[in-house]
Amino acid sequence: MGSVVRKITKPIRKVAKKVIPKEIKPFLPYAAAAFGAPYLSKSAFMSGVGNAALRNAISKGLISGATAAATDDDANILRSATLAAAPDLLQGGLGAAGSRLSGTINKVDEFAPTLSQDVGRLLTKAADSKILNLAANPTQGTGLTQLMNVGKVAGAQASIDQAAKLAEINQDELDKYNEELRQRGVLDKTKRRSSIYNIYINAGYEPDYVNSMLDRYGYDEGGIVKATQTIRDEEVSNISGYVLKLGPDCYKDKNRFPSGPWCKKGDWVVFRAYSGTRMKMYGKEFRLINDDTVEAVVEDPTGVVRA
Repeated sequence: MGSVVRKITKPIRKVAKKVIPKEIKPFLPYAAAAFGAPYLSKSAFMSGVGNAALRNAISKGLISGATAAATDDDANILRSATLAAAPDLLQGGLGAAGSRLSGTINKVDEFAPTLSQDVGRLLTKAADSKILNLAANPTQGTGLTQLMNVGKVAGAQASIDQAAKLAEINQDELDKYNEELRQRGVLDKTKRRSSIYNIYINAGYEPDYVNSMLDRYGYDEGGIVKATQTIRDEEVSNISGYVLKLGPDCYKDKNRFPSGPWCKKGDWVVFRAYSGTRMKMYGKEFRLINDDTVEAVVEDPTGVVRA
């Protein structure tokens, strides 16, 4: 159905691209539905639909879907129609349920309200709420008030639509990158996450946003990815280590260390950040530090981090 509508509206979209600023395109389907539905719902075309709320909902859905197809190549027609019709469907559904439940008779005491009646009154009240009335009837009022009401409702619906569209784009991009990485032989999930992370970072996205997006789309098992510079900074500023060996002159100065050595081989120690000489041997990092750099001996270094 969507493809047929797109083909029919293709000539209109070509004109719309040139005439309509892209900033207002997301709002057009919902604004058109708000202004056009009152007329379409009263037309002979909709005369076969007896329920007023359903008639308004269908009218808004048709107008919003058609407008979206005519103005936006990437529009989700069904979503636009659903969002436009939702307030009327919700209000009509709540109102109908409220009326039905409110008419329930208490079989024990016909003058005492039943739980169903209480719920029915709440539903009826919700259906007639100020917010739902505004969402379902944004063109009530005149002049500036009417324009502001339509702007509020259309703006909210457009925001939901654009958020859903962004999520779809993110998922499509991730699927594309995934396939490219698989073709290149990168099958490990952690490596794929890291590769995708770097692509987004190089494109200008914030690290926290990229990590949260990767978690949301199934990459939480790959762990939080950090920028190379961040990892290097954390390694350099690390403040704990395992004592492999003490040098021959370590803690020999009795004036500086009257109580003897501050640590021994096999201890986990805390030392000053950025201290010592860092080196790597066979892929493992080691650090040479001065004896007076040691600040404390700890039993478990797991929770020791720089404040």
